[in-house]
Amino acid sequence: MTDVDFEELAADLLAAELDRKVERFGRGADGGVDLRWVENGGGIGIAQCKHYIDSTFAQLLASAKKELPKVDKLKPARYFFATSQVLGVGQKDQIQGAIPRWLKSAKDVLSGSDLDQMLDRHRLVERKHVKLWLSTGTELFWATHADLLNRSEALRQRMDRTIKQYVGTKAFEDASAILDREKVCLIAGQPGVGKTVLSHMLLADHMTRGYEVVEVSSDINEAWASLDTERPQVFVYDDFLGQLSFSERLGKNEDARLADFIDRVRELKSKRLILTTREYILRDAARSYFRMESINRRGKYILEVGEHSRDDKARILYNHLWESSIDRAHLLDLADGGWRRIVDHPNYSPRLIEYGVRSQPPNEGSWIDQFVAALDDPKTLWTQSFEAHLSEAQRVLLYVLASFGKSVELAAVKTAYRSLCGALGIPFSTTDFRVSLDTMEGTFLEFGKDHRGVTAAFDNPSIVDFVLNELRREPELQAQLLRSATHFEQLTTLWSRSAGSVTVLDQDASSRVRKKVLHESVARAFAKAIARTFSARPLQPQVSYYGASSQSREERLAFTCALPVGWRPKPKWCGKAAKSLVKRWESEKGDKAKAYELVFGPRAVPTLFPTGAESVLATWIKSTLSETQDWVVLGRLLDLDGSYPYDETFADDFRGHVAAEMRRWDPSPPDLDELIALSECFGTSDLDEDLEQVRQQDLARDDYAADEAKDWRLNEKRAANDDGDVSIERYFDHF
Repeated sequence: MTDVDFEELAADLLAAELDRKVERFGRGADGGVDLRWVENGGGIGIAQCKHYIDSTFAQLLASAKKELPKVDKLKPARYFFATSQVLGVGQKDQIQGAIPRWLKSAKDVLSGSDLDQMLDRHRLVERKHVKLWLSTGTELFWATHADLLNRSEALRQRMDRTIKQYVGTKAFEDASAILDREKVCLIAGQPGVGKTVLSHMLLADHMTRGYEVVEVSSDINEAWASLDTERPQVFVYDDFLGQLSFSERLGKNEDARLADFIDRVRELKSKRLILTTREYILRDAARSYFRMESINRRGKYILEVGEHSRDDKARILYNHLWESSIDRAHLLDLADGGWRRIVDHPNYSPRLIEYGVRSQPPNEGSWIDQFVAALDDPKTLWTQSFEAHLSEAQRVLLYVLASFGKSVELAAVKTAYRSLCGALGIPFSTTDFRVSLDTMEGTFLEFGKDHRGVTAAFDNPSIVDFVLNELRREPELQAQLLRSATHFEQLTTLWSRSAGSVTVLDQDASSRVRKKVLHESVARAFAKAIARTFSARPLQPQVSYYGASSQSREERLAFTCALPVGWRPKPKWCGKAAKSLVKRWESEKGDKAKAYELVFGPRAVPTLFPTGAESVLATWIKSTLSETQDWVVLGRLLDLDGSYPYDETFADDFRGHVAAEMRRWDPSPPDLDELIALSECFGTSDLDEDLEQVRQQDLARDDYAADEAKDWRLNEKRAANDDGDVSIERYFDHF
């Protein structure tokens, strides 16, 4: 907790303990009084608060002795001395001895242990101070879910940082109410307004109530695969429509799968789903995808995060400064009124505050002047670090990372970086690579660890926008990046990348006015890179779950065929690539679902394939039916004939598959909905009773899991903020 947090906690605890209103005061005419109330007999009671958690007892005692002259002037009817330090009996006696006339006994010295006991007596106070119970609850959660911690270490670190710097806002209450009512909350807003922070706090809240956290990284299939009706679960899908534009994230048919998952979550009592996206991306996606437009139109679970109150802005700034190493002289400038230039700035956003406070203070001049200049033009925050503090090799590393997706295994980044360094004539060494990573961690980059090993990603989407804008102005660098590309995924990512304004509250920064990163002049280099990397080993999927898959050659060919003529390899090469796929299908290898789309789907390119490709693919689809998805593809193929129910020769095999899936999965198959739909199509009505029984068991387990989840809600509304200068000055007076 910050010292302001501690002072507020002490005030609320004393108010609950004394059963009366307790006022808080800042520096100035009140003579250093922190808390004040009216005693029963009409006298004034006061308290001093000392958040000396990281100080020595000698420092605390010296501070207590300085309070005596102030208290002598005030002559309170009652006096308390509250500190976050844990004190022994002898230490409490020494503090009482430092203020003997006013501390009636050592019991009036409230140590950290005393405040803990008061929290036990006044649970509503603990619930009001979000940081306390969320921090404790998340620590307990990770301690008892070691298996999840191994997969979600990066998420845990981000949440811990969020809780430390969090300021309780009305948006948290609104989002909590939506989740309770709808079970789904879609948080939309402009870049940098705190959508991810809010999602982390909602996660922490649910973790304290016994919910298992499932982080969705790449597509909604991860959520489907992790759905377990036996346990309360909260799913979080950050930037679910892409960090910069929906074309970067939303895969084929994912809008339908997402809409179906939302319906499924709303039907289950023990499930919650938290989604975040930039408001303009949600708007643009709704124009392009029917199911997304439907989601947007429902609107009951959409929360648009707008501008924070003035008090919230001040507390966010204060909390970040509390954790910073900024020189005290700059903090005093803020306390003397400089805070208004930041809090009242039209470009204020929590993200800019976080990044600006972490940036290097000037060697000379005013830190506030530098910060305000960055708010005037947010691009300068990254320009300063990018141009002045990074070497050419480190800037090149950022360009390489921008050619990958949201998160990528570090080994792949290293390979691609080495290749680009060679093309640009930049010396490469493993030591320099490691130093570059260390230099940019916490500013431009963040690192995690999962089943892929160590992973790298940009620290936030605004930095991605900045780096892409820099890359967009360098066509020759784009060409070199394409010529040196080592992974096909780099090409698909660069093709979808677009760049727009990095001004955080720029209302025109929609995908409609964003400009593609790749310049027309690099088209041939792009086509050659397609041919060169087509057979390259794919990156591992971002998460390890049932049904997860990497980019297939079928998917790559479909991407290539959809490119404009000048950007794809010559028809002869495309024909050879198609022929090689057919050879693989003859050996029953490949991506069956994508192969179906290439040959039989609505956007098929059958003329690309040699004669007999349809027959080869149909044989493969009908002959290997080991997974439910194989049966789904078979259903699509049989549906082309228009006969219903499907060919009865497959009915018995389908019955055997359903029976095997029932035995294989506990409590139920992850593709239960698909099995129910397929059973109807195959005319296997004899399975209806068993499948419906499993579905009802799922619902019953969900009811039980929902009952098990402790659902505590705040019993009192957060007090309205006082946005006036006097109230806000209290915070910065602490400096």
